[in-house]
Amino acid sequence: MAKKVLFVLVLLIVVAICINVLVENSNNVLKDLNFEQTLIKTGAYFDEMNGSKAKIIKNMSEVEEYVVIYNDEQLKNELKIYNDSYFSEKALVIIAIQESSGSNWNTLNTLKIIDNNLVCNVLRHQPEVGTCDMAMNYILVQIDKKDIVNVKNVIIE
Repeated sequence: MAKKVLFVLVLLIVVAICINVLVENSNNVLKDLNFEQTLIKTGAYFDEMNGSKAKIIKNMSEVEEYVVIYNDEQLKNELKIYNDSYFSEKALVIIAIQESSGSNWNTLNTLKIIDNNLVCNVLRHQPEVGTCDMAMNYILVQIDKKDIVNVKNVIIE
């Protein structure tokens, strides 16, 4: 009888250790996220920006900070639809992409979490003939806050 009890205890300890390992490694699991996106194209150009940047916005004060940094009136107007009620359960990922031609535009293809990184796969759409003006494209991505609790970085690919 003592051997059976000891066996059950050892088995429970092994199961507990396995569960703990699985939970610790769950952040490495690839997770596809559902999202909605809004595309904004402006004529803004920022000397200090090269390429693309992304930021997760979780509240209104972060929206206000972002607007001050980019100082883009069209973006500011688009962000007016977001409020404290929206941010109670949702977050906003703003992907800013500076394009060398106003003819180019961008869309978000996939959004995944890999190793605590929010990975944004962005497609670049480029016509055969483009214009010679600079353009700023923003992709506003609406996601559930619960999906990004452990996210540490945003990566654009």
